[in-house]
Amino acid sequence: MTHNSSTLIRNRKRQAGIFNALKQSRSLLMMYAPERRQQGLTQIIEPDLDGEEVLFDIPNDEALVKVLEEGVRLTVSGLLQGVPVRFDTCVIRRGQYDGEEVLACRWPDALDYQQRRNAFRVQIPRGMDGHVLWFRERRRYHPPAGEAQVDVDEDLLHESRPSDLSIQGMCLEYEAVEGDDPQIGDAVLIRELRIGNQLWSDLRAEVRSIQVLESRSLLRLGVLFLELSPSADRSLNRLLMELQHDAARRL
Repeated sequence: MTHNSSTLIRNRKRQAGIFNALKQSRSLLMMYAPERRQQGLTQIIEPDLDGEEVLFDIPNDEALVKVLEEGVRLTVSGLLQGVPVRFDTCVIRRGQYDGEEVLACRWPDALDYQQRRNAFRVQIPRGMDGHVLWFRERRRYHPPAGEAQVDVDEDLLHESRPSDLSIQGMCLEYEAVEGDDPQIGDAVLIRELRIGNQLWSDLRAEVRSIQVLESRSLLRLGVLFLELSPSADRSLNRLLMELQHDAARRL
């Protein structure tokens, strides 16, 4: 496991806290068997600290499932609130938990959790279909002190392209429209976000950064997602894992 030693967590109780957070958020995890070169998506069903086991859902890849014998080494990686989590383990057995088939793996010696303020971001390939339909709402979440409230036209629908994505937000490229310049703190409603074959609707967000690109008419907006539903959170996590894996394969 390649890591920065400052990000390794060896305390079992801290590890258990992270595993419980992954379980409660239903975060999707990539399970990879390096010796067999097979991988699939899974989720944590139950971290059993007393038994020194982590119980996983059976991965979604049949080729991987076929090689999951006792002792097979695994690398598990994913995102917790946009922050990468990674650890090594090995298969103990396949069994039952609450009537469901699970994969029991050894509790890891160390867990790499890159605690940092900014969420892990991945670029959206230019060749991948992506667009955002959005408008500014008639309020601001954090207007600068002393600045008067300004009404905006909710009927002015913008179409942009997303350039990168994290579980907390995204950047989008925006052709400036005279008389409708976004400001930091503006409330945004994303009517439609499409990346590849996935679609999300009615996501609320806040403008957090504005960058002028090649010309003064082209801007890059950084927006923060607000109040993601559990289903949107899970599907965004899945897409981030897929994009991260595709990017790694191209290296």
